[in-house]
Amino acid sequence: MVFPDTEPGAVFNTRGMKAPIDIEKVDKNGHIVESYKSVPPGIQQIPTGPYEGTVIETPSEGYRDGGFLQKGGKKP
Repeated sequence: MVFPDTEPGAVFNTRGMKAPIDIEKVDKNGHIVESYKSVPPGIQQIPTGPYEGTVIETPSEGYRDGGFLQKGGKKP
């Protein structure tokens, strides 16, 4: 998900999500001004910092290709 023009001090959450996500806020020059990795479901308040920018939510690394792998590279 992409949330353009997110105001300074905006707060996000992961209520109702089923898997962890990564969250980054990028300013108008393309610089990352806030970053969270592998945020678990159920977090109530995730601050996005004192700058305006675009918030980008992506699946956490282990979920990008359909979930985590078991030992030996097999899917559970």
